[in-house]
Amino acid sequence: MRLNRTIPQRTRVWIGALSESHIGYHGTDYTIMIDGGKTRIGTGSACTIYAGYFVLQTVTEHLNPPYTNDGSALVHPPPGASDERLIEIYPNRPKSVDWPPTPFTEYGPTGIEVLMARWRTGEKTDKINNNASA
Repeated sequence: MRLNRTIPQRTRVWIGALSESHIGYHGTDYTIMIDGGKTRIGTGSACTIYAGYFVLQTVTEHLNPPYTNDGSALVHPPPGASDERLIEIYPNRPKSVDWPPTPFTEYGPTGIEVLMARWRTGEKTDKINNNASA
């Protein structure tokens, strides 16, 4: 985006509401594996920004050469409270949005921590090396 001012391929964006006012940012990186975890084909980044009663979540996947796909998402979060509380606005742009959606709460199964942990689906690693040969 910095070089050509366009949203990168394989980027998804959701918006949602919070029941309490917050300000902050939470981000996490992940690897994209195939062949049962034997071959690493790329990385992804998930970002959650919350400001006041508004929350924005973005996820972008980057594939290492020579791997390509049609631009569709390769990694999806498990089903949960986020599915009914977030509205996808990119790349699928709705004609209208009923606002506000059901908000994320302060704690519990619909709490803001559930939203921040939405993309923690695999095994924890100490560091992701962005070198394609790693």
